[in-house]
Amino acid sequence: MGFESKQENNTTFLTIAGGLIWNKKADESHPDFQVQEYLTKDNEKKERKGASWQSVTCKVVGVGFNSHDEYGDSIRVSIDVDGESFILSIPDNSRNSQHMMQFLLLGDIKQPVNIRTYDFESNDGTRFYGISFTQNGKKVDLKEIRNLYPDKFKKDKAFFATSTKKVKKRYFEDLNDWLIEEVTNKVCVLFEKEKPSTDGYIDMGVDEEEFSENGVDEKSTKDKLKDLI
Repeated sequence: MGFESKQENNTTFLTIAGGLIWNKKADESHPDFQVQEYLTKDNEKKERKGASWQSVTCKVVGVGFNSHDEYGDSIRVSIDVDGESFILSIPDNSRNSQHMMQFLLLGDIKQPVNIRTYDFESNDGTRFYGISFTQNGKKVDLKEIRNLYPDKFKKDKAFFATSTKKVKKRYFEDLNDWLIEEVTNKVCVLFEKEKPSTDGYIDMGVDEEEFSENGVDEKSTKDKLKDLI
């Protein structure tokens, strides 16, 4: 795959956008550098640049949450790729962050994992995007997260078919809060004693484009129903 970083003795931040994992600090000299065009919600054409990959095989070595004054909260997953350190930063309350949290609760975080991103539209224009996880040659079934839901989150098709937009939005917000609490109490604590130093981090941060793309909107909320009903 050629997952390489131009930085030495530092940890580089990565993010997810357009179905790829990005290191936007990488320049044209990086072997995996590319330019990807995309449309904003206002139908404005823009482009993102950097080194990018559709998948990475790694070991999870740390998990935490971060708050940003301008762009909100994110989950930060520290990963080791062939001895090199990265932090995958994903905006909170997005499909990608929820997939990540589901994996952290369902997968074996002591074992290597292949993280693969996707973002495409079907023939009828329905958007599918998120993250899949494979361990020991088997895909982790994220729908199994339903078995861990408290009773208040176990809803049938009628709930989603008849509830108002406001009720469904609140449902997903509460579900996201529950996932954060579960990951904090059951996963983050496992790494507290081995929490890596932040000295020398090259913080790629979360820019407006990433927050807008991954944040909750009507379309992403509608997409979430596919995982629940």
